[in-house]
Amino acid sequence: MPTKDSAEKSENEVPSQGSNVQDGFATDTLNLIAGHKGKLAVGAAAALGLMILYHWREKSLAEEDPQAYAQLKKFTAPFKSADEVEQEEFERRMREQGTHPPI
Repeated sequence: MPTKDSAEKSENEVPSQGSNVQDGFATDTLNLIAGHKGKLAVGAAAALGLMILYHWREKSLAEEDPQAYAQLKKFTAPFKSADEVEQEEFERRMREQGTHPPI
């Protein structure tokens, strides 16, 4: 008679579809994820909550304390992606020229 643990493992395991190394790695990864879906969901929800909190905090700081907001922007500038830097530069040039970006 199978135990509860072995029954859960057999339900969560993904059958192997090949014998090469890449399929074995994919199968191992899917089996690992299948056993920890709840933990992964909690982690993703926590990360999303932190992103929302920090975004809200940044907006409220911009309204309440512009000097502190400027310090924050100066501190976080090196961590921006190239796309964000390009977008900000484009918007700054449009403001200087007095034109609006196309919609």
